[in-house]
Amino acid sequence: MWKWIGAATAGLVLAGGIAVATGADLIHQPPTSELGECRTEPASDSQATIVVLLGTNASDANLVDTHLRHLQEVVLPEAARDGARVIEGTISGDSERSPTLVADISFLRTGDGSDNPENQQTWAEDQKEVFVRCTRSALLGEPADRSDVFGALAWGSNLLPDHAEMRRIVMLSDAINTTQGCNLTGRDIDSPDGRAAVMADCGGADFSGLDATEVWLAGVGLSSGSDSTGTLTPSELEDFWSWFVAEKHGQVTRAGTTLLPDT
Repeated sequence: MWKWIGAATAGLVLAGGIAVATGADLIHQPPTSELGECRTEPASDSQATIVVLLGTNASDANLVDTHLRHLQEVVLPEAARDGARVIEGTISGDSERSPTLVADISFLRTGDGSDNPENQQTWAEDQKEVFVRCTRSALLGEPADRSDVFGALAWGSNLLPDHAEMRRIVMLSDAINTTQGCNLTGRDIDSPDGRAAVMADCGGADFSGLDATEVWLAGVGLSSGSDSTGTLTPSELEDFWSWFVAEKHGQVTRAGTTLLPDT
């Protein structure tokens, strides 16, 4: 169910600051009960699965309400409808090697009373509230100094079970990678040669989990035009990530500065 990759040093951190795994071959460790209310048991290995990648840099501090609305109005209602498992991690300065888990919640109730539609609906509504609480806590924490979007995409894709009925990644972020050597604000992301150079420099992680995976991008370019993000436009970023994900055998199916239904 879980894919593992090796590295010289690696670690898994929980949102509360509790380290649960360090060392080689422990990057993609399943979440543990240390997440408290932010974790419930998955229904099955084949359960539809959504991985949410949550931007937590300084610019995201101004987007707390926007990120939460995307969860409340777009992501979680579909998760409840599909009875999906939703795993959430942050986009940090080294997302592939030091991911931070925020939540891992199943929206499909199992066990006694699970065959009652009213019980399922009540369960889903309760889990939405828990998920939003966990996310809000993560967004109000110490902001990341950089955004390793490439690393987060690789890490998140490898959390998706191979046999899940549905495999989806939702990125709540401006989608601007700002790590050293891969800072998109100083790169040509439009021309074939420019994209090839970015792929060579930044696309070497394990993206195999993107195969047959749909990707949603919400918040693309919301901070563009600031001192830290330069002049990249939302359309340039959407085009680039659509290309990059396709190169890794996935597909961006929804993208924009907002995916909210009333905007």
